[in-house]
Amino acid sequence: MGTADYEHLAARSQAEGIPQLALDGQPVSADWDPDLAPAMTVLGVALHEEATLDPLVNDLPHQA
Repeated sequence: MGTADYEHLAARSQAEGIPQLALDGQPVSADWDPDLAPAMTVLGVALHEEATLDPLVNDLPHQA
């Protein structure tokens, strides 16, 4: 998951009325996307695993 994915899913969850979970803990840098941890810190929203299902399933055909 990258920054754009996280921001999109956080916004979609809010728009769908899914209860927002507060993000807690210390930020961890993502080697694949250095902007991800700062974006998560700014929004402060933890995502439900179910919110990430569609992007993960859609990404499967692209895996080698």
